[in-house]
Amino acid sequence: MRVTKSKYWEENNTASQTTVGLTENTDLKQDFLLTPYPVEPIVLPEILYDLDKADLKPQYKDSLMSLYEIMIKNPTIVVELRSHTDFRASDEYNEELSQRRAQSCVDFLVYEKGIDADRIIPKGYGEYKPRKLEKDMTITYNRKKFTFKKGTVLTEMYITGLTSRDEQEAANQLNRRTEFMILRDDYVPKGDKIEDVEVQVPKPIAVIVERTVPITIENDVVKATCIANNKTFTFELAPNSEEIYMNYADATRFLKEMIITVNDFEDKENSINLTDGSIVEGSAIYLNNLKIGDDTAENVRVIVKKALTSSFVIGGDYITDEFGTYTIDSERNLIVFDK
Repeated sequence: MRVTKSKYWEENNTASQTTVGLTENTDLKQDFLLTPYPVEPIVLPEILYDLDKADLKPQYKDSLMSLYEIMIKNPTIVVELRSHTDFRASDEYNEELSQRRAQSCVDFLVYEKGIDADRIIPKGYGEYKPRKLEKDMTITYNRKKFTFKKGTVLTEMYITGLTSRDEQEAANQLNRRTEFMILRDDYVPKGDKIEDVEVQVPKPIAVIVERTVPITIENDVVKATCIANNKTFTFELAPNSEEIYMNYADATRFLKEMIITVNDFEDKENSINLTDGSIVEGSAIYLNNLKIGDDTAENVRVIVKKALTSSFVIGGDYITDEFGTYTIDSERNLIVFDK
């Protein structure tokens, strides 16, 4: 069983009970301890940038993985990803720089990790929202430790009033941060189809709409976003293959969260190890739906496989057979389907 409540995290919200061994009517009761969303923004681990730059360095991508995991586990939330600077430089410059930095974080989560772009909004606040400390914080700067008390608001007036330059720099470092705020929890994945709309276009103008899917290319591997059973994932394209592979960890999560059941496996209960309840590697699952771009396939057979570097690996031949022939436009970073 699984319970959800608006404005509460989707954790500790699943359980199972059995009537095996019961010989008379029994009322079954299950308690759940749910945790509410925090009211204040959640500060992410430190992300550092080069001076005047907004490029997200590879070594700081891990700082965004906690947000990625939260969005995967809570598929209905929409968040604002916020970037903040200290008070130095002009207001306009700081706002523009922080906006670009917020966008680079969002681009990573959308194009590399597969989070739906509609679920995460980048916002650069520059210096306008000085940090209010939710707890005592000790920070090291220039080999010296400085402690700032809970409730302190790191305004320009407060920082310039500190006694030493090193303490001021430590406070500025706390103000330069990346955080996120939950805006709402009513997100629903986009519908599978868009209703046809009749548009009157004066002749001889022709309107041509491309069927495309945004991609990233890393070490000659094409990656894009798909939606499987209404959950958003990253997939890798495997040319000359008709198969679809699903990451073992994601398949296990689907089973634990009852997104799939034993009946969705091709070999039913034979796909589950009796000793520990784990999935047998190589088992086939039939997913209700798989959406790539604006196209959706139903009753899709996938094979569970360990050690995949993405949630799914989808064969290029499968995409051709199901959605049509395509080309990879590496200049525009798109999969382009033929008309």
